[in-house]
Amino acid sequence: MSLFRKSDLVVWPKNHSVEIFINRKENNHFVFEFDLWQPLIDSDIKSLHSFFKALPVKNIFWILGDDVVVTRSFLYESSIENINKDEISAMMAGSVDFDIDKNLLTYKLEQNKDKTIIRVNLVDAKKIDILKNNLTRLGLKVTDYQVLSSLITNTVNQFYDKTYSIIYPLDTPQYLFILSQGTKIYLTDIIKGVSLDIKKKINYSELYFDQISQKLFLPSDFTAELKISDKVEKNPFDESKISSKFTQSSNFPLPVISFFNKDLYSQIQKTTDIIKVPQLENVSAKPVKMIEEKKAKNPILIFVVFIISLLVVSGILWAIFNKPKGDVVSPSADNPQGEDISPVVEPTDIPTPSPVAELDKDLKIRVLNATEINGQAATVKTSLTSLDFTDIAVGNSSETLSRNVIRYKADLVSVPAYMKENLPGFEGALYEAILEDTDTYDIIILIGEDVSKSKPISVSPTTTPTPEELE
Repeated sequence: MSLFRKSDLVVWPKNHSVEIFINRKENNHFVFEFDLWQPLIDSDIKSLHSFFKALPVKNIFWILGDDVVVTRSFLYESSIENINKDEISAMMAGSVDFDIDKNLLTYKLEQNKDKTIIRVNLVDAKKIDILKNNLTRLGLKVTDYQVLSSLITNTVNQFYDKTYSIIYPLDTPQYLFILSQGTKIYLTDIIKGVSLDIKKKINYSELYFDQISQKLFLPSDFTAELKISDKVEKNPFDESKISSKFTQSSNFPLPVISFFNKDLYSQIQKTTDIIKVPQLENVSAKPVKMIEEKKAKNPILIFVVFIISLLVVSGILWAIFNKPKGDVVSPSADNPQGEDISPVVEPTDIPTPSPVAELDKDLKIRVLNATEINGQAATVKTSLTSLDFTDIAVGNSSETLSRNVIRYKADLVSVPAYMKENLPGFEGALYEAILEDTDTYDIIILIGEDVSKSKPISVSPTTTPTPEELE
């Protein structure tokens, strides 16, 4: 029986993380430290695949950031009915830092008196190709996708449908600036810093609307210094209250509400008039096989090792049971009488203790909590930090485990010995050398047991034997 009832999902791939929202009241928000805008390693594909497989999903909706789909508007000082894409590409060249694919450039022409406004969407082809490949490997289909700014303006349009600008928080210290008239978006830009100078961006509205937009929406907890005209009216908004108004869970952000509320979703389907990404409309899902194929080879390898070991042990036993029962001392030139001469025992040095297992402190380590106990990954990270490791990422695992597991690259042969000696709670862990050389992380630690109660590993001090003890 599945842990979750059938629901719609919204997946929001951000830089270095993925947020997943489920259309229900509780246990509806998950965050994974995977970057879907970069090619995923096999172990990350398996983890995400297992998570989605456990969810009986009706629809999977996707949010595309405004750094992947860029919106700009340009003003033509005359009335035109058509324009060449080459000309639009030249206009957009100074606005983006990625190669322009004209097949992923869409636009709308709007007449404004004797002028023409050109609203343009441009998609980052490279990022979309990477996302499509990850989705195919995950075995996921796309029910619908929308750009973040379109989702936000669709929600705002329910209570304000005139000209406005909005500042929406992204990952700190980034914000998304949107200039919109109703659901028509004329400008988006990602801005950074604790002091936001958006006066010039707001002034662009005069070009499109013949007057400056005097309404600015910003989060109710917005603390950054804001540089704008005194004529602009600041209007704080509270996402939790807006979400509740649309009968959604209070922890859903503005863009997610537009997918989960039927009335809002019907509106966004009607108002999305530019965005089109053919690659995402034709994602062909494939089953995840790379991990299972590796595992399929393991039984054969185990059988071969067993046969070799059996032969070696048989040889040793044969030698033991066929050894003469007594040693015969034969006469020789040095011992003509064949006397029994006891061998002379040479004094030996005190054995040197085996060196303690060590690991490079610059290794990239990921710690994933596979339990329902909060703070487990942070506990293990603290232990690793005390061992002088510096590159440690933490997160939650979608796998269900009953014991601790450490996976590592095959050339790091010291990992089992080192972790058993130094990492509390992992003395009896399962160690698997299954990570590829091309994997992002050198070691992945999966927590399947409660490590908060593990005692620090104590090492008995080595004592130097006294002369009396050596005799």
